[in-house]
Amino acid sequence: MEAAVWCLLFIPCGLIGVALYALAHDQNIVQILPESLMRETSGRVMTWRSDGDQGFFDINQSRLDALIEGLSDRGVTGLQRASFKLGSLSSRACYWVYEVDAASGSVVDAAIASDCRSRGADGASLSLEISRVNRLTRGVAKPIVSGGGVVEFVSRVVLIGVAVGGRFEGLSQYFRDELVEHGAVWVPREDVAL
Repeated sequence: MEAAVWCLLFIPCGLIGVALYALAHDQNIVQILPESLMRETSGRVMTWRSDGDQGFFDINQSRLDALIEGLSDRGVTGLQRASFKLGSLSSRACYWVYEVDAASGSVVDAAIASDCRSRGADGASLSLEISRVNRLTRGVAKPIVSGGGVVEFVSRVVLIGVAVGGRFEGLSQYFRDELVEHGAVWVPREDVAL
């Protein structure tokens, strides 16, 4: 009888402890996954095209489409592998192409091209807006260096972003029932090819 009473006291506490651990673990996974995908992604999305006298930076549209398609798939797959209690797993990956003032390095107006791919029930509602604005504020222009000094800036820049999210299931949903999400936006490494 005494064991039954102790079980009645400790089993709910144990279940709550497990639920809180799963909640903290899954929130951590959602926070680190976009940055992890960022480190695993290489660019090669811009090519310098020259006609002998002049030149321009050309965007590799098929590479960009494949890149965000893969990122959105890997976002959901990463959550499936690493989370305990998340359901409605979703991801969204986007790219933005901006014109850059070659003299000052500032971004000129709005994106000249952009596209997104979403996966999961909440994929379309995941937001990258704050991450994109923060990245633009920190500066995205790539300098062209000659003789140890900056001659000018690359006239175009590509930003890539990915957001992941999900909703808690089971006992964890009683502690947090809203969508848990996180996103990151970055300039791909080595995105200019000759």
